[in-house]
Amino acid sequence: MFKDSDGNYKLKIAFDYDDTLTDSLLFKLAERLTKRGHDVWIMTARSSDEQYMDLYKSMNINPSSKTERNSDLLETVRQLGIENKVIYTNCEDKKDFFQ
Repeated sequence: MFKDSDGNYKLKIAFDYDDTLTDSLLFKLAERLTKRGHDVWIMTARSSDEQYMDLYKSMNINPSSKTERNSDLLETVRQLGIENKVIYTNCEDKKDFFQ
């Protein structure tokens, strides 16, 4: 919890994406928290495009084309207005990654 510039207490909260923010009720909660000025993030076990491409390069594989990876997640991020607030754990357990 932190105080904003007006002295109001705000939450810093992270939601999982798959089976969490994909649920309409939880998406509405995240949307409401964001609109009220809380610091909303997404932490997902998915890999980012950069992590995905690094894996391909490490195995000397050239992907056939740029895929539409994470397009659903990126659309949710856009709708919530939190474009720079996604943490990709690249399949690592979120608790271990966070600590």
